[in-house]
Amino acid sequence: MKVLIICHFLLIALTGFKHVDRPVVYSGENVAIAELFTSEGCSSCPAADEMLNEMTGILAKENKTVVGLAFHITYWDHLGWKDPYSQPEFTERQKKYCSFLQVPSIYTPQMIVNGEFEFVGSDPISFRNTVEKVLTTSAPYTLSARANVEGGEVKIIYSLNKKPRNEMLNIAIIETSVENNVKHGENKNRTLKHYNIVRKLETIDPLAQGELTVTMPASLDPGKCAVVLFMQHKRNLKILGAVKINLKSTSQP
Repeated sequence: MKVLIICHFLLIALTGFKHVDRPVVYSGENVAIAELFTSEGCSSCPAADEMLNEMTGILAKENKTVVGLAFHITYWDHLGWKDPYSQPEFTERQKKYCSFLQVPSIYTPQMIVNGEFEFVGSDPISFRNTVEKVLTTSAPYTLSARANVEGGEVKIIYSLNKKPRNEMLNIAIIETSVENNVKHGENKNRTLKHYNIVRKLETIDPLAQGELTVTMPASLDPGKCAVVLFMQHKRNLKILGAVKINLKSTSQP
């Protein structure tokens, strides 16, 4: 009932949102966030990319909501092939997780679920067991949100079911599916498929409800992208609620 009330009031607030023909509120509750740290320069990583896509699809058919996020790291970039999707901040994100989770060293492919469990990223058994474990507990935060693309910017309106305390709100723009030909390195002459690549990540101190704007990377087609909002504790890095919103192409009505 609480979620329905939030959605009702948010719909009222959104009636003035520009260029929206079909007002839709996306609500996320009890969602698992699976972060895959990967690289095109790593021969073990393509299997993990495929596994993440396959397992999220399988679990979705079982009404278990999992959002996969592929973070491409940089420390493979000097070993024969520079990953075009890698970003230094994603490497730092992985280092923070490994430090807090007391993992001896960073590695790829590595999967981290809800900021508190880690395992080899290509292991489907660990993936299922971990996701099912985290989904047994309701997320502390329910997010309701909508997003619209205007002039190269993603405008987002969001609402939380309660006032945040010591949490941050991550905003990830993801490219849902892409193929790329690797010309050098361990995956030389392979065309790799990637899913839910994080192309941009921003973090804010959230309010109980608010509006924000994120610049869309110029090379991306909004119709092939989504926005993922997820609450995360600042100290222990646990993920406390999430929602995913598919975007529309600017050419669509």
